[in-house]
Amino acid sequence: MPHSQTDKIFDQDAPCKILIAVDDSDAVPLIVEFVAKYNWKENTEFHVINVMSSVLLDHPMASYPLFIETIEKDMKELAEKLLLKVMIELQQSLPEHKIFANITEGQAAETIIEEAEAIGAKMIVIGSHGKTGFKRFLLGSVSGAVVSHAPCDVMVIRIPKAITQEIKDKQPAAAITRK
Repeated sequence: MPHSQTDKIFDQDAPCKILIAVDDSDAVPLIVEFVAKYNWKENTEFHVINVMSSVLLDHPMASYPLFIETIEKDMKELAEKLLLKVMIELQQSLPEHKIFANITEGQAAETIIEEAEAIGAKMIVIGSHGKTGFKRFLLGSVSGAVVSHAPCDVMVIRIPKAITQEIKDKQPAAAITRK
């Protein structure tokens, strides 16, 4: 390969693009902390995304368009608030870097991989909910699918078990009523 073509592939002046996938999980503060503390190249760009799944509800009201629109609107507002919060925290920690945010729709793992390909990401940063066993089988693992199929490196930020247990302890126990 001629030297000039090699330079294009390994262009040191081109921005290094990092895709940060966030959802409403408890991993978000840990993701932000990792990104804020890592020693990034000077011209690194951060692309923060939130993937909204299509609203498919097994609910009697799901056949009413207004109901679906209301749910989708609420989900989008939550996603916008989340992205705004993440962007503000990253901009405070990394003021010399460009940070972009986007809400996309689709199946989470597939959409994250497509976005990474589209922007030419060098790395994807994603959280893991830490589900194991039957829950993981039923719900799948977005981070696992991204790791398996990503076109670039993937950094999976796991929630430590101590934090997971602390979250469970804060949740109210379900009350069982027997007759």
